[in-house]
Amino acid sequence: MAKNWYGDVLCKVHFDMHTPGVVERVGEEFDAARFAGLLADAGAEAVCFFSRCAYGWSYYPTRIGNVHPHLKRDLVGEASRACKDAGIRLIAYMAIDCMVPEAAQKHPEWRYRKADGSLQAIKSELAERPIMCLCGPYLEGFLIPQMQEIARNYPVSGLFLDGMYVGYWEPCYCDFCRKDYGGPMPDRPDHPDWHRFRSHKLKKLWELHEKATRAVQAVRPDLILATNWHGRSGWALRPWEGSTCLTGDAPVEGNHALEAACQLDAWAWRGIPCDVMNARMLWWWSDWTTRPGATLRTEAASSIAHGGSLFVGDLLDPVRVTPNPSVMELIGDTFAFAKKRAHLARGAEPAADVAIYISREGLRDHPELVEVDAGPWRGSHLALTEGGWTRHILHDGDLEGNLTRYKTLLIPEQGALPSGVKEIVRSFVESGGALVVTGETPLEAPGKFLLGDILGIEPTADPGWDRAFVDPREAALEGFPPAWEANRAVFPVLAKPVAVRPVSCEVKSFLFGPGPAYQFGACPPGPKSQYPAVTLRKLGKGRAAYVSLPLAREFWKRGSPNARHLLNAVIALVTPEPTVRVEAPASLDVALARRKNELLVHLTAYTPERRDQRPPLVERTPPVGPISLRVRAESRPVEVRLEPEGVPLDFQWDSGVVSARVEKIEIHGCVVLRF
Repeated sequence: MAKNWYGDVLCKVHFDMHTPGVVERVGEEFDAARFAGLLADAGAEAVCFFSRCAYGWSYYPTRIGNVHPHLKRDLVGEASRACKDAGIRLIAYMAIDCMVPEAAQKHPEWRYRKADGSLQAIKSELAERPIMCLCGPYLEGFLIPQMQEIARNYPVSGLFLDGMYVGYWEPCYCDFCRKDYGGPMPDRPDHPDWHRFRSHKLKKLWELHEKATRAVQAVRPDLILATNWHGRSGWALRPWEGSTCLTGDAPVEGNHALEAACQLDAWAWRGIPCDVMNARMLWWWSDWTTRPGATLRTEAASSIAHGGSLFVGDLLDPVRVTPNPSVMELIGDTFAFAKKRAHLARGAEPAADVAIYISREGLRDHPELVEVDAGPWRGSHLALTEGGWTRHILHDGDLEGNLTRYKTLLIPEQGALPSGVKEIVRSFVESGGALVVTGETPLEAPGKFLLGDILGIEPTADPGWDRAFVDPREAALEGFPPAWEANRAVFPVLAKPVAVRPVSCEVKSFLFGPGPAYQFGACPPGPKSQYPAVTLRKLGKGRAAYVSLPLAREFWKRGSPNARHLLNAVIALVTPEPTVRVEAPASLDVALARRKNELLVHLTAYTPERRDQRPPLVERTPPVGPISLRVRAESRPVEVRLEPEGVPLDFQWDSGVVSARVEKIEIHGCVVLRF
């Protein structure tokens, strides 16, 4: 197999240019040498350039696809040759879910059909986009031959496929899909086979990704194939292990730095090169407003810290097909910032103390959802981020063979789990691992939790509450709330608690039920109940804790600080020897990596400026410091330094713990311990 170059490239640019057939003079003013020169000046190592857009038009003289009716030159040919001469790799972008109307009319059997048999199409003022079924003969009769055509005829380094998962968001009911399913196809979320049906559709698209990768590499073994959002965490399905890279264009209207960290924490530990594409535009792909440089640098720092590379999106005018020089200067500043930190990424393997486990099985109880509930995985990831924990995200099939990499397993509000998980988790805890389970947890049989024997609890009579309260003063939990927080007030979690009875565990805190409702639904805390809020059990060499409230979902949906503090305190309760803990006067995103004789602790600051509406931009980032670190290590390091400056740090070594102090960082710094 040819070497995968994707992991060796740090700085990439993607240019969007979806162009309806009514647009004239396409590419007329394109200057390939200037295009490549602007990329080179910005420090770009690779560029994603349109070969086929979302209106179905191709931007080169294809014999298979449909050339844009007003294309003035071979854009793919000129751009790929100029970039090759400039030492820049070109990835050919292909939107694959549609055809131009004239071509689609010739192949009605290729069309995507709704449950009622009608054809699916997206209409706008400029054009109609007939949607095609990727699971039928369209794939091998049209798409793969066009992919191979580009691979044979142009000096491209890869293909970027967009639109592959259109058939999952709203399933196709064409004759080929019906035959492939092998039975009556459910047409609504409340159908009893809906979960199996949706899982089947997603599996087919995973196979499509694999088939396309193999077909392209049969022509050019050195090519990578990037499929937009293959393996996204919201689907809770591990990516195909043979993937050449993992990538996704995440929205930038929200906090993209944390969005990138969240997705990369589910990808980078797998050893597959990955990135999460941002964009220089304020409101993503249809807006020409440019975001601040500090925002882009913060997002670059987050990507590097969490094991990813950079992929910055921009827009092109379809006549000039040349980026704005001022925008390229801004992107160049971002790339320069990243390249000062490139040596921290080379050869580094992401590591973490906590594994967050999100199962696809939870969709069985929520058939209306396309993705798993965001509350458990996003809420727990954000809570642990703000608590300073290093964390990764694992999905079905990941626990076996990977769980021993972590000190603690967090299972947040998972109403169903696949078979075999109980035995893996029990072995992990008995061998010295830590377990935290929050909120809803699956039953193994009536009156018995699946993980009840491990947690030391069993179900009991449900009080019928729609909420419950926790009193921090009553909870026997160190660090809850943290020492710097003066608020010790009783707080609610506005969700149904799980009523449990302790069997072989210690109760650390009890629930307070709701009092009588009054004033527009206000509901004060009632008296202390007999129902545990937090339990702890020692099992073998490890410890297992249960929280009967959905803390992750509460934090994600309502932003309750005490829900976050309680979750972090329970993680600390069962994780007595974390690899790294940080104290700082502001929030830091802490990420961990290892390589040969080094341990790397990335520190990324994120301080959104206060705005009434999104996006939460960073325009001027204040320094963060001083920062105190405690890092557990097997031996005394010979050196501790702050990168990228290379400044030596004074440190103390005592009983397996390295203590050091960083006076300040600006956006990002990395403490490197060399042994």
